[in-house]
Amino acid sequence: MHYRPKHFPNMFCLMYRSKANPNLGGSQIAEILEKARRNNKQKDITGCLLFYNEHFIQYLEGEQHKVMTLYDRIQQDDRHFDITLLSSTQIEEREFGSWDMAYENLFGNNCQLHYLKLLVSSFIDDADSSYGLNPTSIHFWKATKKLLEDHRKLSDS
Repeated sequence: MHYRPKHFPNMFCLMYRSKANPNLGGSQIAEILEKARRNNKQKDITGCLLFYNEHFIQYLEGEQHKVMTLYDRIQQDDRHFDITLLSSTQIEEREFGSWDMAYENLFGNNCQLHYLKLLVSSFIDDADSSYGLNPTSIHFWKATKKLLEDHRKLSDS
């Protein structure tokens, strides 16, 4: 992680979800993350990628043109399909400014991330009836950031 200024002209965020290609394995996801972190750092794009039950949910933030160009490339990637734009908007500051790309696989029993897993699972299972915080909301991503930071602190101690 490295620090980026939180305020930047034309700061923009975009959220999408997609279904992973059934042949995509853990090592391929690790490769995707490594490349994304390297490229995002060069383009000053930050964000968070969540993986749950063969679905990706991603939050990207940065200069609008750069984020939209990246999203266009993401849509062409055959490692996932059913790509759905959830939300996009101008923002005043970054949520994940110190992360090139936060990542969490919400598989298995993890007490610290159980709340986040419940929110994501309700959204994946039935987006139309999910209530409260969901990945279309900036508040969801603020909560996600806090949960991931707390989880990392506990893991490091």
